[in-house]
Amino acid sequence: EADGVDVASAQTVEISLSFAPTTTGVQVVNAVIEYSADKNADNNTSVAITLNVLEAGSKYIEVGQSDEELYVVPASFMADESVSQTIYFAEEIGVKDMDLKMVSYPFYNATTNYANVPVKVWVTEIDSTSIAVSSIPASKMTLVYEGNCPIAAGDESWDISFDKAYKYTGRNLVIMVHKKAP
Repeated sequence: EADGVDVASAQTVEISLSFAPTTTGVQVVNAVIEYSADKNADNNTSVAITLNVLEAGSKYIEVGQSDEELYVVPASFMADESVSQTIYFAEEIGVKDMDLKMVSYPFYNATTNYANVPVKVWVTEIDSTSIAVSSIPASKMTLVYEGNCPIAAGDESWDISFDKAYKYTGRNLVIMVHKKAP
């Protein structure tokens, strides 16, 4: 909560609040402004912000980041459905024997809201250094996420927190993303 400020009609003000999440995972946060003399409560709630809260001590590993800032999200939003498979090399990841709990794909520019993006994510490890000849069937991978993962205009990344952690052992990592039509 924060003390109110006087606001004239059609005026915009900014009020800062500190927020310390008490649980991990995806959380949706929005502001509600209440004024006793307000006769129209329909416009008192802000746009929701989706937060991905990780456990204290989590490590963030950036793999394959381009100096030219060429960001490629592993899902097409120009088509109803898309599937992608990406290999991440063990030497780029640089750690082993850890729980993989989320992936984050940076955006070059998210300009559209997608409130309901049905997505599945599978993960596996392989010794091969290429999946160019043949992709890996989902049946040979571990399903780590199935649900809706929203994107808001202005987001700088698409963060997908897994339903269950994947025990990463340190080999080449393959992630498959299947986006269905909302």
